[in-house]
Amino acid sequence: MKHFAEQLLENTYDSKIAESRIRLETQSEKIISIKLRPVRTNEKDEYENAYSSSYDYKEFREHLNNNKEDFQSLDSNYSSIILTTKYGEKIIYIEHESGPELIFDYSLKAIQFIATIGELILLIVEIMKRNDDKMHKKVVGKNRIEAITIEERKKGKKVKVTKIIRIEGEEKIDLNKKEILKLLKKLK
Repeated sequence: MKHFAEQLLENTYDSKIAESRIRLETQSEKIISIKLRPVRTNEKDEYENAYSSSYDYKEFREHLNNNKEDFQSLDSNYSSIILTTKYGEKIIYIEHESGPELIFDYSLKAIQFIATIGELILLIVEIMKRNDDKMHKKVVGKNRIEAITIEERKKGKKVKVTKIIRIEGEEKIDLNKKEILKLLKKLK
């Protein structure tokens, strides 16, 4: 199935990714953006935005605040958080109406760092699924979000959809920590 993000003619993320180097306090050119985008199928049988819920962001922030001991620091503003792991690596979390984004230096291959990113991805997907079931499916009878796509964005490259996670009609998410870690280890 086609995904509109992969159909974009040019990479519009280069300047944002380059700017993120400053916030990440790194000189590395290996900055990557992982976008978690809720999608649904349109009349052309292509994926389009299903948009994130403010409940998703609220629950994710509450989780971080309730688990501050897992991080060295959480520097938060209106729509983003800079998470510093216990080992000093930084992850930028940004809330977009089209879905959350994690930006980090993928030259850092420490197992703990990759595991932290994997845990954040899994947590975000679980929150989106739970809230869509609770807020939409329960009221309307079906999910608003059909799937969540994981998009990889690198400087100078087009968007690449690396994983599509089915949500609609599913009791359980077809994704686990091991699968996410495998996906993240493939980053080059």
